[in-house]
Amino acid sequence: MNIKIFLKPLTLLCILALPVAAAAQAPLVSSGNISATDKYAWSETVGWSNLAAVSAGVSVYDDHLEGFAWNENIGWIKLGSHSGGGYFTYANSTSSDWGVNLNGAALSGYGWSEAAGWVNFSPTGGGVSINPATGGFDGWAWGENLGWIHFKGVSPAYTVTFVPDQWVGALSVDSGSPMSVRAAVNGSGIHLSSNGGANWSAATTQPTDLRLKAIVAHPATATTLFAATHGSGVFTSINGGTDWSACANSRLNANVYSLVIDSGMLYAGTKGGIFSSPDCATWTAKNSGLPVSGGVYRQSELVVDPVTSTTLYAGISGSGIYKTIDSGATWTAATTQPDNTQITAVTLKNSATLYVATSGSGVYKSGDSGTTWEVCTNSGLTNLNVVSLAIDASGKLYAGTEDGVFASADGCGLWTAMNGGLPN
Repeated sequence: MNIKIFLKPLTLLCILALPVAAAAQAPLVSSGNISATDKYAWSETVGWSNLAAVSAGVSVYDDHLEGFAWNENIGWIKLGSHSGGGYFTYANSTSSDWGVNLNGAALSGYGWSEAAGWVNFSPTGGGVSINPATGGFDGWAWGENLGWIHFKGVSPAYTVTFVPDQWVGALSVDSGSPMSVRAAVNGSGIHLSSNGGANWSAATTQPTDLRLKAIVAHPATATTLFAATHGSGVFTSINGGTDWSACANSRLNANVYSLVIDSGMLYAGTKGGIFSSPDCATWTAKNSGLPVSGGVYRQSELVVDPVTSTTLYAGISGSGIYKTIDSGATWTAATTQPDNTQITAVTLKNSATLYVATSGSGVYKSGDSGTTWEVCTNSGLTNLNVVSLAIDASGKLYAGTEDGVFASADGCGLWTAMNGGLPN
């Protein structure tokens, strides 16, 4: 990142009287995901700040930032109290919960320097944003003792750019042609396979936001697809994924985690809860019974019962499996849960057989509609951080991971890598 500060009349930055000592922590041993070349921000007061320092760095996640920037004159600037990635929203209300949030393209919240105090990423008269298509930062932050910090300059030219981790965020199998598989690769776009995942090619055009989380096909028209993004809502394609355009997304929270469709009704799991829509234009909230904290809903992964369309399952990260039998009007938690409730995906083979993906434990299976659960053997699944699941008509199961796509023909026991043509 490049941080540049131009002095303007001093305005005080407040953060609910947080104690100064709250942010004193050592740098993380991580290089982050900021570009190795586009990494500097500029301040007229203290000079260059490096957001991809060798011994520590800044990481951009779907909804927040973590890590440290290094300034040549004032040392480390920390961008959040949280570490470990995943989904997290800083409340910026206590000494242990402060940092920089990402909502769509806009950054908000606070960074901290032991030498120079708080840095506001959404000050009056300024603000910092990230282009969802390019990863480029732009705009101004304000330091209470530093003045203006600039993230993009023309002369001399400098900027900050983050490089999204490329992992398979979603998979979809054509119900009428099981050899046709679509993969939504975070940071890279939609990729298509016509031979069951043996080889892949990128779609001709892509959604303008590549933070892709889900992809589904209309049950009546297989060439009509919908893709969910974390920051720009839902996109649609009417030619099998070759070209994409944004839906109207009225009333829909733009931070979408998951997407399913049945009988023409779309369901989206978002940061604002679960929504339904008959047309991808106008959306209605369906949140009764779901866990919520401070108005924010956790990551929710959805699947519709293939026999009874009014029955849906939601995997809520950190809370487990929830079920509705009235099209989302009310939700109830399952009596028993998988050992690992950090759920990242849910899919159904039939009304009784469910599979859930987890962060850290691979895939779990239930043979009784979610009443009991067992962890799969997961042999050959080289990365147990599974982020997406899909299943074809024959029961072949696909898993998207940080190491690419894997397939299992025996119900999640043995897995084989299927990555030809996918970006590394």
